[in-house]
Amino acid sequence: MRRKPILLGLGVLLLLTAVAAGGLGLLASHEPAFFRNAAVPEGPERKRASAECLNALMALYQDIQGKPEWGAEITQHQLNSFLAEDFLYHHLNEMLPAGVSDPRVTIDRERVRLGFRYGTGRWSTLVSVEFNAWLASKEYNVIVLELLGLHAGALPISVQTFMDSLSEFAARVNQRHDRLLEVSWYRKDGHPVALLKLHPDQPRPMRQLKQLVLDEGRLILTGHYRPSTAARALPPSALVPAGN
Repeated sequence: MRRKPILLGLGVLLLLTAVAAGGLGLLASHEPAFFRNAAVPEGPERKRASAECLNALMALYQDIQGKPEWGAEITQHQLNSFLAEDFLYHHLNEMLPAGVSDPRVTIDRERVRLGFRYGTGRWSTLVSVEFNAWLASKEYNVIVLELLGLHAGALPISVQTFMDSLSEFAARVNQRHDRLLEVSWYRKDGHPVALLKLHPDQPRPMRQLKQLVLDEGRLILTGHYRPSTAARALPPSALVPAGN
């Protein structure tokens, strides 16, 4: 039995039940402005932007296999188009937790807003997650995610829900790609922080992430191939974004 869908389902159901009983149903059904603004209208432009995103991801994958330097820049518009088009066509949405649909994102400096629908009909709600992301400074191939906010509609929900969701997502990824992702948890300035380590079983990673940048409306990712590197331990300072 999968723990996270049960926890998330019970959590949202109890939350909505309590809200309805209190006459505050509008708070739980609230749709944040960023989610509305991130929607890309259906049509040729969305298909074109989705294809651009898919091609960029495929090119990045191929470059990682054989080039000494590689990278990609994907815009928010391309990513949201992809989530509404090729993400569904290629059945990549099957990796999402049960009950989750219609994901959308906005990207600002040091902040990503992710929104998605959970459930259907009367008992559905709009879940939104705000987080920052950067590369750990003293460890190879570790992405740091700092949770900044988690809401169902306009109401805050348990951080444990986010932790369970991310851990289950990693498990789903590892079912398709053996031991691709390892998740561990820390805290920074009172916020939960997830460390996502890629290929955790590789003591000497040859393909290394070099840059992860959140800019206004775009995501930049670069890396390189280094055949003679040694793994290093993760110190507490790695939890601090570069420049802080």
